[in-house]
Amino acid sequence: MGLSFLVPGDMHALTVTVRWGDYTQAELPEADGGPLSVWQREPREARVEVALRGGGEQTVHNVPGSGGPSETKRFRYCTNKSHPFG
Repeated sequence: MGLSFLVPGDMHALTVTVRWGDYTQAELPEADGGPLSVWQREPREARVEVALRGGGEQTVHNVPGSGGPSETKRFRYCTNKSHPFG
């Protein structure tokens, strides 16, 4: 998934809220007494401080407490003076 957005040129960092779900398999009893295999979702959320540095390089930030998901960023500068953030 990718996101694009513009920020003022004097902004040095963003706080990114990352939300995802961890899934575990569980068994519930069916009406006939047998087991029903289901997936249960546990909502998760973490905040990641992202420094805004230019150059177009791509960097990866591990998401705290996730055991896997990461946030990747790539920044490119816009110098179009007709845009409010120019």
